[in-house]
Amino acid sequence: LQKTNRSVQVNVCLSKFYSTNAKTSVEVPARVERSSVDILKALESTIKRDPTAAHFKYHDDPYLIPLSNIGKRVFALSQESGRKAAQWIKKQHPELFQHREADPV
Repeated sequence: LQKTNRSVQVNVCLSKFYSTNAKTSVEVPARVERSSVDILKALESTIKRDPTAAHFKYHDDPYLIPLSNIGKRVFALSQESGRKAAQWIKKQHPELFQHREADPV
């Protein structure tokens, strides 16, 4: 009997927050056509570039940022060489790596 009274009381309490006489209508606004990068462009416009920041490809260690063009070229070549060496090791010893790259059909 107590459980029934409580449920009735809860229903009475909740019913005073809902109005059965209220008429609500929802209007959906017209669709705004956007390209796939419009939101990214809007976000980009809210921030400014830091002129003192290094290029994003030198993010590993700011003290090793090359200053000359030759140094930049050596950095890029050594980075590519390391990438190719890692791919070669992965190809030669696939049993050491559990990750399988996606192969789209």
